[in-house]
Amino acid sequence: MRRALAAGRAVLVSRNGNSRTLTIPAEVAEREQIEVGETFYVEAGPEGLFYRRAKGLLPGRRFVGEGAERFLALPEGAALAAGEDPAPLAPIDWDY
Repeated sequence: MRRALAAGRAVLVSRNGNSRTLTIPAEVAEREQIEVGETFYVEAGPEGLFYRRAKGLLPGRRFVGEGAERFLALPEGAALAAGEDPAPLAPIDWDY
């Protein structure tokens, strides 16, 4: 089921790093029970943009914090320690 905002309601798109952020109005987030950190697929069609929840996409992972202090928290054992770089770069000479 697709629900639309009332006609004439504008939603702000802001810059977020190399991507864009689309604000979800509070009444829509409450009605659809959208929580902070949820992941969605975006589909662009002739009728507009449609969002599908990406359930199970990142099991056990969640976003923590807000703004510049926001990061992705992984479940224990999900991250592996990195070994030596197989193709190290030469050090940069900063004396010029």
